[in-house]
Amino acid sequence: ENWTLKATALLLALMLWLFVRGEPGPERVVTIPLEVQLPSQMEIVNDRMTTVEVTMRGANLSGKWFNTPLPTCVIDLQKAREGEHTVTLTRDNVRVPKGSGIEILQVNPARVLLVLERTVSKDVPIVVPLRGKVPHGFEVLGQTQNPTRLTVTGPRSRIQSISEIATEAIELSG
Repeated sequence: ENWTLKATALLLALMLWLFVRGEPGPERVVTIPLEVQLPSQMEIVNDRMTTVEVTMRGANLSGKWFNTPLPTCVIDLQKAREGEHTVTLTRDNVRVPKGSGIEILQVNPARVLLVLERTVSKDVPIVVPLRGKVPHGFEVLGQTQNPTRLTVTGPRSRIQSISEIATEAIELSG
């Protein structure tokens, strides 16, 4: 009986479900990690941010990230050379877990400046400074240390200026 009434109720329920399901969901600004992929033997030498703010929309934003990994913003500089690189951040840089139903609306900041330099190594002597006066009746005949040299590794501009490594001073008085 009343199959038209039942069909109408079913049709209305289906339309209501589609309407509610089709809503884009709440928007939220979330701070996510910024990951920079670099070529081997290359380093970032300027101050850089480690997080970015992302405006997201989706049904999963109302609660916590239970078993879903947090989205990350990735900058791929694998083929970059030394020098300054201004990278424009878009929603394509943000990696969202598959099937999460999250839409990325905006990334803040829109640009990031990264300065890259080659990683170099240099062998430098170790110097042991002496401080104070030798007490009466004593004299310094010589000094030796082990090891006598050290290999330092880091960005080219910072390593080039290093000519020696000094230890803590040895107090001779007293």
